[in-house]
Amino acid sequence: VSVNCSMTEKTVPPRFQGVWKRHWITHGKNPHKDCSTAVMWIQTTCDAIFTDIRIPLGEDGQVDKQKSIPMLLEQSASAGWTEIDGEANTCFWHMDLENNGPASLDDKGKCSWEAEGLTSNQMYEDGILEEYRELWERIDDGMAGCMVLQLAAGDQQQLGSLGTWAIIGDGYFCRVIGRESAFGKALRAAKPGTPTEDVLKQEGITADDDKRAALLDFESCFGKLRKCPETGKRHFLVQYSTNPEHVNSEFPPYELEQGEDGKTTFVDIADGTIKAPGKSRKWVVHAASTHDFFAEAN
Repeated sequence: VSVNCSMTEKTVPPRFQGVWKRHWITHGKNPHKDCSTAVMWIQTTCDAIFTDIRIPLGEDGQVDKQKSIPMLLEQSASAGWTEIDGEANTCFWHMDLENNGPASLDDKGKCSWEAEGLTSNQMYEDGILEEYRELWERIDDGMAGCMVLQLAAGDQQQLGSLGTWAIIGDGYFCRVIGRESAFGKALRAAKPGTPTEDVLKQEGITADDDKRAALLDFESCFGKLRKCPETGKRHFLVQYSTNPEHVNSEFPPYELEQGEDGKTTFVDIADGTIKAPGKSRKWVVHAASTHDFFAEAN
């Protein structure tokens, strides 16, 4: 497999890169530490691209596969690139894809590692444009390398949205893909900050079954590659997903193709799971510092 690399001046200091898990968030002056949402953030050094996913948890702190409509409204995923000031330790997340439409405020935070009580793998993020504090823990430093896949042009056109798939470190991945329905297009066109519930009403989606179908018309997910002992191939094992039926399931095996230019590598990966595969989508390797994630296919 040959991999095309497109590193630019979008640099990521080592202390920021890797796989981050949020433990809690506080809002304003309220000291309550809200840990009711699983939040995973992958920060790559490939063009500083990031992906993240936010999944509300059940009362027991676990993923609730029978999610209520309010929980489906709260889940989200996004992708883009991070502008990092390594001296000021600030991050500005430039959003290219947001599953719930554009936010009303830019996402900017200041990070700190030296506060009392933090371990060597933890940091605080404090809001710049709004008042909040988050405690993050890095579970993989990403030093083993990273790869970013982008939804190929033909699939982008068919879907009407972007798609970004980041893989890093010990095989952690986060895939963010847009909604292909009319509702999804309405969300992307909505005024920044418009509640998803309002867009549903504008589109005439009011019955609970129709709301559930509309809110589940995309899948973004987070997980880790694992090697299948039977085939020797690595499978994508899903740990968190905006489609609750896909949690703890695996994507079908991928296929690699070489572009006609001899430089571009495509990865065909089916939507859905091994038990219930969906249609295959083609992803192009946008940037990579390693191709070991697919090494067994060489």
